[in-house]
Amino acid sequence: MGFGHKFEEAKQRLEAAKAKQQDKLAEKLIADIGKRGEKLLAQNLSDGEKILAKVRGDFGQAFVVTDKHVFIVKWGFQSGSTFGGKCISFAYNNITGIQIKQQTLKALVEVLTPATQDNRKLSYWGGRGKGDNAVESDNAVTFSRPEAPVFQTAVNLAKEQMESRHAPASKSNDDLSSLKELADLKEQGIITEAEFAAKKKQILGL
Repeated sequence: MGFGHKFEEAKQRLEAAKAKQQDKLAEKLIADIGKRGEKLLAQNLSDGEKILAKVRGDFGQAFVVTDKHVFIVKWGFQSGSTFGGKCISFAYNNITGIQIKQQTLKALVEVLTPATQDNRKLSYWGGRGKGDNAVESDNAVTFSRPEAPVFQTAVNLAKEQMESRHAPASKSNDDLSSLKELADLKEQGIITEAEFAAKKKQILGL
């Protein structure tokens, strides 16, 4: 058996292993979060809302990404909801960031908004009932570090949705700035009324 044949076999084994790993990741990306978690989520989903990722964290916690919201779902004693539970929704246009914090043995995913982005003290090891415990927090989910790849994939999906919501506003501001510059040029007599009108249509896509 020649070197080239051995190389091809090794390459195929590597590709097969990668494919298997991707399949396992896909299975974990839409996970069953248990009866209580599923019920809480179902009560908060809007009609036609599509789930892109649903991953279970430590204890009674889940991080859910849809085409409309990010949800933090909590239930059970450990997460501060002995009876019932809570499902907190975050609309993408209100999210300023989503981050994963790696800590000793554990990690957490945190949803940042104007109300929560200055809270840098959340920790898996924070004191219970003191506001800095990530397990109890309404904007974070804790998980074991081996689960980091699936949580990172879920976060990436959420960021794609978030960026698509924020992009149109950015483009609108750029268009407004360009129109103001054109108006100034027209008032200064640098461009004609016809040139201004033509450029305005181009910017607005008319």
